[in-house]
Amino acid sequence: MPPRSDGPDVCYGYEFAPPRLPADAIGLRLTDRTVRVVQDTVLQQLLLWSGIGPALIALLTGFMGWWLAGRALAPVPAMTDIARRISEQHPHERLALTGPDDELHRLASTFDSMLDRREKSFESRLTVSVTSTGT
Repeated sequence: MPPRSDGPDVCYGYEFAPPRLPADAIGLRLTDRTVRVVQDTVLQQLLLWSGIGPALIALLTGFMGWWLAGRALAPVPAMTDIARRISEQHPHERLALTGPDDELHRLASTFDSMLDRREKSFESRLTVSVTSTGT
């Protein structure tokens, strides 16, 4: 026999009434359910953002690194073009890089001083060659 919802249940001849909860207990159950729903929602959001957040930070960090490297290395192609032009067409020209005293500026200064030494060496050889052929 299915249990009745309008009265006490009968089992082996004994009647069992559904427990009656006081109004405070009903409110406590509703509050407990609400707290569980809020906790589940917060946990889902936390899991979602703990997965998305690091990925976004990695993308942003990669983009910023690429951008900063591009800015730091921007003078290199110009220096390369000038160095080619110096060696091929204008041996007396120099890089003469302006800007902050950083690694690229020191490299350009070293390159310019190397070209100065090279030019002085060629001039001295030319002078020796002209002097030896002239006498």
